This record gives sequence, C-alpha cells and structure tokens, in this order.
Amino acid sequence: MKKDNKLELLWLIPVIHSGFGCFFAYDAIGAVSPVLKEELGINNSEIGLLYSAYSASSILLSVACGIIVDKFGPKKVILVTTTLNSIGTAIVALSPNFGIMLFGQLLYGLGSAPLYITLVTTLEIWFVDSPNHRFRTTLAICICAFWLRLGSFLAFTILPIVIKHTNLRVALWISCGTCVSSFIAGLIFVIFCPWQPKHHSSNEEVSARNSPTETENEIVDIPNPPKKVAPHETFSLAKFRREVKLQFSNLKGLPFSYWFIAAIFIFSIPSIYTFSAFGTIILEENYKYSLQQAAFTTSLISLTNALTSPFVGTIVGYVGRRTYFAILGTALLTAFYTLFMSSVTLPVVIFLGVGISQSILDSVLFPSLSIIVPDNIAGIATGFMMFWYDTFLTVLPIVIGFLKDAASYVETISVLIGISGLTLLLAIVLKISDIRSNHVLDKTVLVTSKTVQEFEEVQLADLKEIARV
Repeated sequence: MKKDNKLELLWLIPVIHSGFGCFFAYDAIGAVSPVLKEELGINNSEIGLLYSAYSASSILLSVACGIIVDKFGPKKVILVTTTLNSIGTAIVALSPNFGIMLFGQLLYGLGSAPLYITLVTTLEIWFVDSPNHRFRTTLAICICAFWLRLGSFLAFTILPIVIKHTNLRVALWISCGTCVSSFIAGLIFVIFCPWQPKHHSSNEEVSARNSPTETENEIVDIPNPPKKVAPHETFSLAKFRREVKLQFSNLKGLPFSYWFIAAIFIFSIPSIYTFSAFGTIILEENYKYSLQQAAFTTSLISLTNALTSPFVGTIVGYVGRRTYFAILGTALLTAFYTLFMSSVTLPVVIFLGVGISQSILDSVLFPSLSIIVPDNIAGIATGFMMFWYDTFLTVLPIVIGFLKDAASYVETISVLIGISGLTLLLAIVLKISDIRSNHVLDKTVLVTSKTVQEFEEVQLADLKEIARV
C-alpha cells in the first residue's frame, strides 16, 4: 500500500512517542540515584547494576528482535515491547528493596532495547518509496532523537523537583506513567495506521543505488518496483532457526563501512549514557552540587542533544561528508571528557559539549546504515549492532560504578577518555574505508524537480505494467 504523503509524517508521531517512556525511565534512575542510595542503602556499584540490568536482559533479544522485526513487522513488536516497559517500571515503582527493583529493571530492559531497534528499523524503511529518502530518513531519525532525548532531559529536571515536594515513590510512578503513554501511542499506531513495511531491496540493489553518478555529489534515490511478498507462514522453531541462519549469512556481504559504523556506535554511545548515569552522583560528591543542581547540569546532555539533533541532521543530510562528521563527533567527545578530568572547565560547558557530540554521532551513524544496508536485512543488521552495544552498556556501568567506589575520580574518567579515543581512531579508519568505496557515505543528497518528475514517471510505468499483467 502506498503511503499518503500528507499523512506519513503525522503517523510518525505515535511511532516516535512509543520510545519516549523508554528514555524517560532509563534516566529516571540517574536523576534519583542519590536518593536511592540513601533510602535503599545501596552504593555506586549497585546503581551501576540497575543500569546494567536494563542492558543485560536485552542482550540476547537484540539480534533475535532484529530478525523478528524483519519477519513480522514493527507494529507487533512495538506493542509487545511498550507493554513490557510499562510492567517493568510499575514493578520498580512498587519495589520495597533493591532485589525487586533489579527484577523490574530486567523486565523493563526486555522491552527497551528491542523497542529502540524497532524504532530505528521502522525509520530506516519508512521513506523507502520516496524520492530523496536518504535526507528524509536522516531528518526523521534526528527528530526521533530529539523527542527521545527530551524524555531524558525531563527525567533529570522533573523528578528531583517531585522528590523535593513529595517522595521517591511518586517520582518512580511518574516514570511508569510515561511508559504507559508510550504504550498508548504504540496502540494507536498498530490499530489505526495503514502503513506496512516493504522490504524489497537486495544487496545488489543497494550497491546499484549507491553507485557513483555523473556528478559525484548528486545521488538520486529511485526505489525499485515493489515485489510481491508472500503471506507470513505459520511460525515454528525450525523455520525461525532457518531464518536466523539465512539472516546471518546476509551479514557477511555487508561492506566494511558497516562494521566501522557499528564499532563507533557500540563504544561511543554507551560511554555517553554511562557518563550521564553517574553525572548526578559525580557532581554531588565531587563538586558539592545540590541534587537539583547536579541533576539539571547532567540533563544538559539530553537537552543539548534534543535541541541540536534536528539542526545537525539537516546539515548532514544536505552537506553529506558523514565520515568527517564522525571524526568531528568522536574528537569532541574525547576532548570534553579530558577537560572534565582536568577540572579546568565548568561542568556546564562539559555537559553541553557532550550533548553536541552525541547529536553529531546520532546524525551520522544510524542514517548511514540506511545508505549501505539493504532494506530486507535492516532489522538483523541493526539488531546485531545492538547486541554488542547492549553487551558493552551492561559492562561499562558496572566498571564505572566499581571505580567510583574503589578508585579516584581521575581513574574513573580516564576509562571514558580511552573509549572515546578508540572511537576517534575508528572514525579515521571509516574515512579511509569510504574513500576506497567511492565516497558513498560522504556524498550529498541533491534532488531537483526533474528528479521528482523522473521518479513519478517510473512509478507510473510500474503501475501500467502491473495493470497490464
């Protein structure tokens, strides 16, 4: 079914909001962590465990979810994952001790990572039948990043105020309420939106789509005619295993650029989330900030990321040069971590800078996947990357929490500097790889009225051919 262009952006609203509660609830722990330590009698290592529980429970689901999204479509997955988020955060709000809270975080994590994979996969294929789909995909992902990171910002700013005037439990129930609102948005999308994904690009078609044109900086994205899709077969474990093997075999044909993009994402984004998770505690203990001051300063990462992502995404969409932006984002991240360790710069500047770095990386990494990854394996490619992302995001908070309890502040931040330095090296290697691939990632996306007219002529010809047959 062809989407109504007037409604395709409107239907993105419930899709994007379905992830809002997930991000709000994730940073709710960081926003109230000093109060959690006081009321539950836990230490920094256990705060790290609460964050790690989110990732640990979703590690094995990351790859499986990618396959499930490709097989059954995003609608069913969004409904199930938002339900798990709501139940998990309700258990956290009701928990009388650390053990039950940890279980709630595990259940919440079962829904959160698969939900994020589903959102990204949906946005990667949402505009696949549109001319200039690269720019639209980049902009949609950046708008999504804006809204999701706004959820993180609101968690850091609202919940400390709620605790000041009420108590910890009310704050945790507000976190649960945001997840319920995301469930309602997902339900609206599932029931009322007529859109269905079309996975019709093969590896060869993507290679042709990304091949150089007469003008180096002009790429015309003319999608292939839709192919007939067989109805879903009855699910069985044996069929699912065959599907897994088939999908993993498809990964072998992905270009080198995919692996460098995945590595940058796997190391850089968890370091930012971990820095944000312990930001409130570090500022309160090492800089003697109040809870409200520490939480607000930490929230500047999310606020800056939310406000600048659409702007940066628009620039990247028009300018291209994605590998240069990847180098810039990782270099800035390394520089701001180093400045924070040296304590020569105000923390507010550091947290604003980290937010800008994340905006640059958000505008480059996932949108680049829509350029080099075939539509029919977008889910498994994203899921494979998220598997290792969740693995690292499980380990890193535990390591940072342990170092915060057992070592000095300098040693704790040094770990993050080393990680960001590695991503900078990977970004440089990505640039070299892209040069050898005819600058696929660095090209701009220019679409003229002539291009749109040609696209419509191709679509009309396809319709006439279908009618003739």
